[in-house]
Amino acid sequence: TGEKFAFVTFSDPTGEFECLFPPEQLRNSREVLEAGASVMVKVRAKAADGEVRFFGDSASPLEAMIEDGQMGLRIHVSARAADAEALRSRLERAAASGGKGGEVSLVASLDGRREVEMKLPGRYRLDGALRGALKSAPGVSYLEDA
Repeated sequence: TGEKFAFVTFSDPTGEFECLFPPEQLRNSREVLEAGASVMVKVRAKAADGEVRFFGDSASPLEAMIEDGQMGLRIHVSARAADAEALRSRLERAAASGGKGGEVSLVASLDGRREVEMKLPGRYRLDGALRGALKSAPGVSYLEDA
């Protein structure tokens, strides 16, 4: 049809992957797909010949999704090593007002086979500053977008 499509390379701390954006999806997402931008991408995955290929359906600015409360955060902690006061102080600084922000849950592994999840009251600004602060808190294993 002569329309443009794009192979877009995404990266995060775990590595890189490539995604094909067909013409219509590229038109709808083009302004978001900028180098260095933090984005949430919806993709379809197809496996063939031992290879997985991704096809982009949409891309949205990550910050906008966080502010609109469309995203949450699960904080995975070690039940034995977690420092509740350190987590509380970091989250207090990120408390959001006016219904903005995302929800936060704490997930603790009890014995390697069971875990408990607690949704915290309120909403929080889930920006990079909070994520960095939480990652450095004692007992935090990893963060997971929800």
